[in-house]
Amino acid sequence: IFASPNVNFSSDVISGCNPICIDFQDASVVTNSTIISWNWDFESGTSLLKKPTHCFNEKGEYSVKLTVKSDNGCRSTLVKSNMIEVYPTPEASFTSIEKTSILFPVIDFSDASLGADTWSWNFNDTQANFSTLQNPIHSYSEVGTYCPKLIVSNGYGCLDSTKMCLEITPEFTFYIPNAFSPNADGLNDIFKPISEDLQWYYIEIMNRFGEIVFSSDNVDFGWNGAIDGYLV
Repeated sequence: IFASPNVNFSSDVISGCNPICIDFQDASVVTNSTIISWNWDFESGTSLLKKPTHCFNEKGEYSVKLTVKSDNGCRSTLVKSNMIEVYPTPEASFTSIEKTSILFPVIDFSDASLGADTWSWNFNDTQANFSTLQNPIHSYSEVGTYCPKLIVSNGYGCLDSTKMCLEITPEFTFYIPNAFSPNADGLNDIFKPISEDLQWYYIEIMNRFGEIVFSSDNVDFGWNGAIDGYLV
């Protein structure tokens, strides 16, 4: 009569946030024989390894069953009920505008996370401003691209994070004078537009016959009133 195996096993952890991968270790023994096979049942998967690693992707409690067999053909089984507890992980999400000008730099952030109890915002600006409000409002002081980040957690300490980028653009201005006096007295001698954050520019000035008397694609280069080198 051969001895039946005495089944036992352990794991490196017994709880955690989903998804979690857990290492299992067989600790079974058998008298005057050798264990030659292992059959694990994790409720969400199986394994035939002696030291398996199994990943639990859904929240819940899981029982673990191990059946071992000796080289004499004797089998034994051990079930540890609700051995593993997998906590739910929140899903971080938020919405805001993606582009605005520096004239309207106040941004409303709306939390859209699932299963979150706490919120930690990093607005990623030069002042490194933070907030723990669920739906904060933040004002950006400079033009640029910013990628604010949200980290959420729940009562189990499970975390998730997300980020999105938004652009604060310069405000475009363009002014063209309606008169100038090209008499070389140093006052209003040059006709040219005044602009801020202009990306591209081209101007043509024509006489009454539709002939081009001046053209430029340089906003800093204006017309001094001359035609063919002579002031009119």
